[in-house]
Amino acid sequence: MAIQSINIGSIANDGTGDDLREAFNKVNANFTDLDSKLSVAEGSDAENLGLGEGLFAQKSDNTLQLRSIVAGSNISLSGGGNSITISGDASMKQLIVVSDSGSVVLGTGNQTIRIQGGTGTTTRVTSEDVFIDIDGTNLVAADTAPVLGGNLNANSKNISAAGTVTATSFVGPLTGLVNGIDVSSLDQFVLGFDFGAIVPTINSFSQYFAANTDVDLESFTIPNASVIDMGTFA
Repeated sequence: MAIQSINIGSIANDGTGDDLREAFNKVNANFTDLDSKLSVAEGSDAENLGLGEGLFAQKSDNTLQLRSIVAGSNISLSGGGNSITISGDASMKQLIVVSDSGSVVLGTGNQTIRIQGGTGTTTRVTSEDVFIDIDGTNLVAADTAPVLGGNLNANSKNISAAGTVTATSFVGPLTGLVNGIDVSSLDQFVLGFDFGAIVPTINSFSQYFAANTDVDLESFTIPNASVIDMGTFA
């Protein structure tokens, strides 16, 4: 109810104002209205509705005390009329995720990006960390045309079940078949030749002297010019 004003006239006792009865009726009505409002205010309270942080803090006497909205990092506040506008920094409004075969733009809100494992990889999340695990099993077998970028160190391990091995050179001991020949058994032929004893035919003292005298043939690279008649090999 609006407050009722008492008409007191223009000047004292001019007879144009409210009489005493009307004046006190207005006084009583104003007090009644004020009492009802104070009674409601004393018994009233406020509450926060919905989820999230509430704005209502507490009530002090007849005053409702609300929390203030404070802008955080990269957030700005602006007020006008009955509205408070909360704005985010422009750099937060769009996220671009780029991959080897495409990209996705997250900027409309309520969007989800999934990190999934491909062939030989799996993903997992622990707390705030995303892990990408690589399955190291049969990685070479999965590559149908593997090429080394450097020397291969087999770490003294064997290479088995090989097909044709092509090389420009070979260093180290060799076992197995080469052109169908077991090279591990060649030593008995190369190092085990036995030609028997060489028995010269001596018909004179000079031949005997030559047969029993050592001859230095020097080296293969710088031979001497000696001529030796070793007879006939049978």
